[in-house]
Amino acid sequence: MTALVNRPDLSQRTVLSKSAIASADWCQTRAWFDLHDRRPTIQTEKLVFGSVLDAAVEQLMSAARAGIPLSEAKPLLAAEEVLARSEVDVDLTEVATACGHFARDVMGGYDFALCGLQVTLHEDVAGIGEVEGHPDVRLADGSIFDVKSAKRRKFDTDAATSAELGLYALLSEAETGQPCPRVGYWTWVRTAKPAWQILESPVTDEMRRRTRAIASSYVRAKAADELLNRGAAVPLNFTFTGGPKFAALCADCAYSPAFGGPCQLAVQEGNDAA
Repeated sequence: MTALVNRPDLSQRTVLSKSAIASADWCQTRAWFDLHDRRPTIQTEKLVFGSVLDAAVEQLMSAARAGIPLSEAKPLLAAEEVLARSEVDVDLTEVATACGHFARDVMGGYDFALCGLQVTLHEDVAGIGEVEGHPDVRLADGSIFDVKSAKRRKFDTDAATSAELGLYALLSEAETGQPCPRVGYWTWVRTAKPAWQILESPVTDEMRRRTRAIASSYVRAKAADELLNRGAAVPLNFTFTGGPKFAALCADCAYSPAFGGPCQLAVQEGNDAA
């Protein structure tokens, strides 16, 4: 049987990516370990649920792109396919509910004809260098959206200040030579009354400027790290020294001592994971 969900293996990727920038934004120390002692991500329920949901709604968008009825899409088959690769249980009933709401509450506001799904963008971005990214959705007009799941609603400004969305916009513009008009998040918020939260932001010169500043800061820190640790038998962290934004991030971090990791900044007591 042909696989419904195909994702590239990014574990050995060396070029600058959205994931690297996001990792450094959440915790600089984790980003440093990613460079020197990369460990597999801990497969938590929330992480696997996000992957399963992403695959499921992709089938709905693929059907819309092809002009076939959504009733003929196979979101739950895709969800089961992704879930079979994990040892973590996910409530497929919730996935089905999220898909129903996605078709009703999200898809009606967008045109999915000629959209790109999981597009590979690999470009040399001015002021940053070689970058690769894989946005979930790029509409025909160039707008880019990422599908998320979360226990809490995002802030209204999260799309406008997102470095990952900004990086996707810069990548798309470098590839097409055309302005990316808007970026946004479609987030399934897993509360007592779950619903999709739609956040959009126009891609402004301010977003481009700030994204370049964040990404170039990472590039400079990585270059300094390489220089300072050149020839070192045991590398030391001189440039990515910040800790987690929130204590809860340590609860499922592969570098936490709770999982046999080497991080000395990890919060190990009183860690109420969100």
